[in-house]
Amino acid sequence: MSRRGGMRSRKWPDEVKARIVAETLVSGATVNEVAARHGLKANHLSPWRTMARQGKLVLPAPEDRIEFAAMVVAASPPEQAADEVRSSRN
Repeated sequence: MSRRGGMRSRKWPDEVKARIVAETLVSGATVNEVAARHGLKANHLSPWRTMARQGKLVLPAPEDRIEFAAMVVAASPPEQAADEVRSSRN
């Protein structure tokens, strides 16, 4: 099917859209760079990214393993808390 200026419309499978959108989420990547690499204009990716945010486009698992660090929040020991209160009054 022909479009304006002789450009052809492409039908992108959801799996391909998801992979391309995932590339835009890699640290340091830009939408413009990813779009150019796939022969797209950056604004063509906007609806795909919206679909992903809405859960309508399932993205592949990240290639880099995501790690979480445990964080423990504890109150100051009573004697340290009392010292902090005294020092803030001075």
